Amino acid sequence: EGGRCVARVDRSIDRGGDRAGHAEGLSLSGTRDARARDGSRGVAMSKAAFAGLKTLQELRFHLCQTSKGSEGVRNFLMSSYKNLKAASPTTPVLIREASGIEGKLYARYDYGVEKCVKLEGLDAKEVEKCLRDLVSSAP
Repeated sequence: EGGRCVARVDRSIDRGGDRAGHAEGLSLSGTRDARARDGSRGVAMSKAAFAGLKTLQELRFHLCQTSKGSEGVRNFLMSSYKNLKAASPTTPVLIREASGIEGKLYARYDYGVEKCVKLEGLDAKEVEKCLRDLVSSAP
């Protein structure tokens, strides 16, 4: 059911010459890479874009593996997860998948303060903007 983190990093993708520049091919529950399906490149973020992540205690993405509404969240994670973790390796980034749920992003700060943003129907760039807003609005 939806509560377990099932994201995994598929390092074998980087070995092929044609895919060498992509973030390590984050595979969400065996879902095929969305870029391969629709030809889109996704939004690859730099480490500097996630500079304020150290103020967070935890980031938690909730998404559906197959719905159109969560597609932007999936694309964002596939293209930016590596840089997100590189910017703050000690900040837990949890990916929670469940069939039919609405895409959301939770940020947990010090003293148990939590903020939530709905990501349903957003594209990868808008998901990035929501993440930046949550990081910059740390209490």
